[in-house]
Amino acid sequence: MAKIGKNIKRLRISNEMSQDNLAEKLFVSRQTISNYETGKTTPDIEMIIRIGEIFNTDVNELIYGPPVVEDKKRERIFLLFQAGICLLTIGVAYSLDLAATDLAMKFFIVGPLLLIDSLMWPAVFIFAGFTIMKIFYTLIGGKKIRWTHIRKTRHLIILALIIYSIILLPFWLDLFKATFTFLMSYISSRDFGPYGSSLDLGATWNRIAQRLLLFASSYSPLFSIVGGGLMLTGNNTKEHKNIALTTYKK
Repeated sequence: MAKIGKNIKRLRISNEMSQDNLAEKLFVSRQTISNYETGKTTPDIEMIIRIGEIFNTDVNELIYGPPVVEDKKRERIFLLFQAGICLLTIGVAYSLDLAATDLAMKFFIVGPLLLIDSLMWPAVFIFAGFTIMKIFYTLIGGKKIRWTHIRKTRHLIILALIIYSIILLPFWLDLFKATFTFLMSYISSRDFGPYGSSLDLGATWNRIAQRLLLFASSYSPLFSIVGGGLMLTGNNTKEHKNIALTTYKK
């Protein structure tokens, strides 16, 4: 634990921050910061977390110092595997999209196509954007992003995805039901007319959902930006953070 003070000082200097600046952000005196750095006193767990948030780092780096460089070979193998899975999902989505388009043209059943456009393609592009950004992030050496509002940005991205899902969820369920009914009718050789949804959640809800469906159908590649944003703002060290906190408590 004696390294905590040295690590605080190292991070403070690397962030071009004086003891007074850090003390002001933590609402403590400059002498308190000086005591931390010289090892006279040790910050408690809550203070360590607050210092980590200011320096945009996890508690491991504060307690144990800079992380050890990971095995590059293993990391590259994992990235290649992830890239392969990403290409596979794109291929599967493209094949299903062609089949759904053919289904819509032959039988006027648009349910599967709408599901693919508004659900599958956004998910695929989010995964693709996450993978591409992960590869790029690794190539540049995995440098930390210095951004005060990085966690708030991640929360906003997740909130936007939740709102998107909540608005379209009733329509997805309705489309799933219509698609399943068509498949059962097709297998049993019964007639099945063109799909027409009876779902009515109100004019405003329907209008917003229709615009989201149109946006997803026309601009689904933009969801890759969401995936990249999730990767950049992600906290991939949560498990290690909990381990470090548990160790520190002991």
